Amino acid sequence: MRDYVMSVCKRCGKTFGLPRGDLERGRGNFCNYRCYLTYRGPSTLEEKMEKALNLARIKFEREIKFKRFHVDFLLRDSKTVIECDGEYWHLSPKIQDRDKRKDELLKSLGYKVLRFSGKTMDKFSEKQLADRIIDLVKPTIH
Repeated sequence: MRDYVMSVCKRCGKTFGLPRGDLERGRGNFCNYRCYLTYRGPSTLEEKMEKALNLARIKFEREIKFKRFHVDFLLRDSKTVIECDGEYWHLSPKIQDRDKRKDELLKSLGYKVLRFSGKTMDKFSEKQLADRIIDLVKPTIH
């Protein structure tokens, strides 16, 4: 018999059960595939980054548009952009090409671009991530 745990869907708020092993592998955010497809909120990586930025007491804006691109986080004070790249989407060659074009545009506008992969973010706690971000943007904070 499998060990089931309860979770709450991030889109509809429904409580549902799932095997503990699925939860440990990062599943359990949505009660079904339809809720997953129609969810428009922040990803798990973006939620972790937001908590880290708040811990670091760094002012940020979310989902800011630069021409035809959106960025995950904009740190205006340090003219830095932070992108959270989940492996599911960002390992695609098409998406990698788009990310390259986005980085080139942002750099041409004078922004520093920091990209954090899901694997990298999983290695750090929110506090460790906050400290790392402080170290990366510190030279540009006035």
